[in-house]
Amino acid sequence: QELLREFIQSILYRILDEGRESLFGKLLVREYIEPTHALDQLIEDIIRPDYSILASIVRDLLGGHPKDEAIRLCSISIISQCLYFVYAKPVLNKLFPQENVIAKKEVADHIATFSLNAIKQFGKDSGGKK
Repeated sequence: QELLREFIQSILYRILDEGRESLFGKLLVREYIEPTHALDQLIEDIIRPDYSILASIVRDLLGGHPKDEAIRLCSISIISQCLYFVYAKPVLNKLFPQENVIAKKEVADHIATFSLNAIKQFGKDSGGKK
């Protein structure tokens, strides 16, 4: 569970930070929306290795012998939640101008807790088991 929390926090800090440190993360996110010729290389160098780490964490959390599809869908759901806060940042800031909706630590904790509960339920329902 702690590994998932750390993974999510790492992703969010790379894509939500302000300043120079986050430029590469923002460029990577931009490739999701408007792919360039660099996408294939980014997939091999960064996205696939990150996905492999996440899939391994999810596999362990599901327990037993989860189906590849269950691992894939749970992993994609987690990444999707992280990316939403990047794509929707302008809208969220206007919807909730008095609140810091994009506080990285709080968002990371929420996504982790939400995902852990979903994975736990998914495993209970045997949706992730062979």
